[in-house]
Amino acid sequence: MSELKRFTGIGVGDSSTWGIAYVLAPRPKAPVEAKSKLGADTESKRLQEAISFVVEQMSETASKADETTADILHALLAMLEDPALVEEASVHIQQGWDAETSIQRAMNGFTELLAGDDLFGERVADLQDLSLRVVAKLTNLQWSMTLPKVGPVVVVAEDLSPAETAQFTDVVVGVITEGGGPTSHTAIICRQRNIPAIVAVSGAMSIPTGEGVLVEAFKGEATLSEKPGNFDNQKTQRPRIGEPVAEVKGNVGSVQDAIALAETEATGVGLMRTELLFLSRSSAPSLEEQTELYSGVLKEAPEGEVIFRTLDAGSDKPLPYLGIGKEENPSLGVRGYRINSIDEDILNTQLKALALAQEKTGRPVSVMAPMIATVEEATAFAKQARSFGIQTVGVMVETPSICVVLDQLQGIVDFVSIGTNDLSQYLFAADRQNSGVATLLNPWQPALLKTISRICVDAQAVGIKVGVCGEAAADPLLSVVLAGLGVKSVSMAAPAVAKAKDYLCSVTKDQAKAVAEAALTGKTPFEAKELALAALPN
Repeated sequence: MSELKRFTGIGVGDSSTWGIAYVLAPRPKAPVEAKSKLGADTESKRLQEAISFVVEQMSETASKADETTADILHALLAMLEDPALVEEASVHIQQGWDAETSIQRAMNGFTELLAGDDLFGERVADLQDLSLRVVAKLTNLQWSMTLPKVGPVVVVAEDLSPAETAQFTDVVVGVITEGGGPTSHTAIICRQRNIPAIVAVSGAMSIPTGEGVLVEAFKGEATLSEKPGNFDNQKTQRPRIGEPVAEVKGNVGSVQDAIALAETEATGVGLMRTELLFLSRSSAPSLEEQTELYSGVLKEAPEGEVIFRTLDAGSDKPLPYLGIGKEENPSLGVRGYRINSIDEDILNTQLKALALAQEKTGRPVSVMAPMIATVEEATAFAKQARSFGIQTVGVMVETPSICVVLDQLQGIVDFVSIGTNDLSQYLFAADRQNSGVATLLNPWQPALLKTISRICVDAQAVGIKVGVCGEAAADPLLSVVLAGLGVKSVSMAAPAVAKAKDYLCSVTKDQAKAVAEAALTGKTPFEAKELALAALPN
């Protein structure tokens, strides 16, 4: 047994487990780009056969997976079979590239559209995994995952794709990955299956296979150790004692997401991302297309308020028809509401479609704008939205600048929604696509908690409701802290709803405040979470 060694990262879950480390081999590397020696027709046939093979293989995996994992796999397969992706690959084939290079280039172009979004950005690794599986078939590369048949096992990996987590059996009691984040599919699936996990762990791949490892998800810490005495792999259960101390809503990006959310206990939609309709296109979606999508979401979403976020795109998620040139620092460039300054038609069409969907379904629409930095911008957006007949208007709180002027939004907006991913990125000057600074983006960072506390105090003083739609709320303990700070609603992916509701129904408002006050005294993310856990009533 090695000497005591600890690894830290971002914890997923609220419990601890112990098992024997099983380190997955690094993923195979794609071959260098190469021109074809076979001709375009042969390369096209090779590509179609490889894609069909991967689709069939993963469809079979999905048929044996739990519902959450199966839904994720089917969504990814829909992207792999997207005609736009195949057409783009065909363009590269016609330019003389081989099938391996063409699918990689096409997928890279597709994922560039997704990178940077707080949900879709986490899908980039999953899509790249798909294209690599196609390449593996094209090159006759063996790529499979075989887990031990006896446990308990803690899986250690660079990262995990949905196809890999779908193969987990009951012997898997914990997960540690070098990559990923709190909103990755690894995190979502582990949370759904109550598997304690730690993601974004520097040096995780140095853990030796066969070592005993204690995984303390609530701490975000893994320790190489013998099995502690009297240790049982127990999952935390929270008994409900009353109504939730904060409303629990869901985050969606499509009609299918809304249908899935309606099967949970969510009361409405805290964030409907409208980006997917705008991506991978040469022109903006029409008024009719948008009205159909928004109407579909309103019809299928669970009862309660449904909040649509207007287009959150820009040069970090380039859309050709926006006419935005390449920027040196796209995260600080023309994105979100700022697009309105160069093309008002995009937002006007979107707001008109939302108003028509409201009229068509008879269900009220709430709308909010992303990347609002000033009171002037908030005022202009609210006026624009209300001119189309939308009554409930809010703004995203993502920039530090808007955090300190919320008291000036009195009478201008009805609510604000905190996007914890982007707010953390700007608050800590830490690129959320850079794994080297992932620890700064831990949602338990004291500076973030104190910022959220101030947002709640200032907003509530002028009658503005505060919600959190960033996936930070998917951490059930953190959702209690947020409620204690004054957040009125939390919103998350469908699989996280049940656990969050358990926690929010297990405390009173005064108890939630005590948990939040305890968390605010922490000087590190670990301390904040540990203090919150200690203050949580048994």
